[in-house]
Amino acid sequence: MARIWSIPIPILGIGAGNVIGANSTTVGAVSLWSNTNGTGLADSTILSSDGGQLAASRRITSGLVTLTDGPTPALDASLGNTFYLNSAQNPTLAVPTNATNGQVIVIIFRAITSARTLTLNSGAGGFKHPIEIPALTATTGNAFDLITCKYSTINSKWNVMAYTKDYS
Repeated sequence: MARIWSIPIPILGIGAGNVIGANSTTVGAVSLWSNTNGTGLADSTILSSDGGQLAASRRITSGLVTLTDGPTPALDASLGNTFYLNSAQNPTLAVPTNATNGQVIVIIFRAITSARTLTLNSGAGGFKHPIEIPALTATTGNAFDLITCKYSTINSKWNVMAYTKDYS
């Protein structure tokens, strides 16, 4: 049996029976979304809004966004929530663009061949480390680290929430 998730988020401007996208149609109070092209809702998904609740009959995903390796890789937060950087250097991740309050992103950083260190830019709109995670450390060669961050308009930063080391 398929599991149906209900995610309590406010849905502004969408009430029962409203069409919610260019590829959607409405049947009664349920909006049917199809042909999502892999960037928003996975597969053909049925959505409905009821009192600020969003229900999906399939998973909601943004897919994996691959970042371009370089001294300062760019990250556009509007492209997804999971970002992959396969690096042959010690890069400083640029301040992400197009942040949304409450958005959570996961950065998968893989060190090619030998140990590499990713630095998170702490400039305006950049990353903020908690006391428990003062900085990222070197990632073992051919392994990867996971960095989870959440954007907040309270401090206008991507707050590092979790840092897990050396998956291989």
